[in-house]
Amino acid sequence: MLWRLATVLILLFWAVMTVLLVRRTYFPAETEQVAVPVKLVMQRLAANHPPGGTLQLLQGRQRCGNTSYSLLDYPLKGPRKGYTWQVGGAVENGERNQPESRITWNFSGDFTDDEHWERISLSVRSSSADTTVNVGWRQGQDLPEIEVRKAGALVMDTTQALAQAKGSPMMTGLGGFTSMIPGFGGSPVVSLERLIRVSARQASMPLGGRRRKAFALTFSLMGLYQAKAWFTEAGELVRVDLPQDYRLVDLMVLGLDETVKGR
Repeated sequence: MLWRLATVLILLFWAVMTVLLVRRTYFPAETEQVAVPVKLVMQRLAANHPPGGTLQLLQGRQRCGNTSYSLLDYPLKGPRKGYTWQVGGAVENGERNQPESRITWNFSGDFTDDEHWERISLSVRSSSADTTVNVGWRQGQDLPEIEVRKAGALVMDTTQALAQAKGSPMMTGLGGFTSMIPGFGGSPVVSLERLIRVSARQASMPLGGRRRKAFALTFSLMGLYQAKAWFTEAGELVRVDLPQDYRLVDLMVLGLDETVKGR
């Protein structure tokens, strides 16, 4: 059920913070070089009309959902510029066109051109389980705000999730080391600004039967999971490579209709 998955994800969150703390303390990473500023890709995407579209979710050649996205300007004080990402979609968990077999989700985030997240929110709902998971995080907060609701009733929040994490054998086995983790008495090592790293580089990709210049935007979740988004020179999003052989594609641009199976 979705709320059990939420519990696993919450425990994984604190475990990952521990791993990152060890990595930062004993194995400091080298500074990564970014080929082009992220804001360059953002500016080109935002300049499109409309600055968004719809992508099909595939696993291999099998269609299993869809995603819609948009990128909007939002005002900031001073010379900085900001963008609001709005992304949402559905994942088919069974037979196609059966709402009860789908998981729907929505993500919203404010991202500045100096490459910082000021706010993110994520909502995931399973109709069959009548369960919704909400996660929100704003700049300056040590921990995200978490809600798990079943049939409209709150069954878990951040405080309960932290209590459950403290009682987990995985955390208990770390002994006094947990005192260095936020929520366990320590200072945060995973902030909103570090949760989702974004980098950009110039690249090339096959399009219209030939390789063309493109931009690759990489989203890295806590350094463990990556999604790579491919944009044309004009800033059109045409493909997103996801873990476990999932990908989001614009079928109209890439012309993959003959290679894609529908359910």
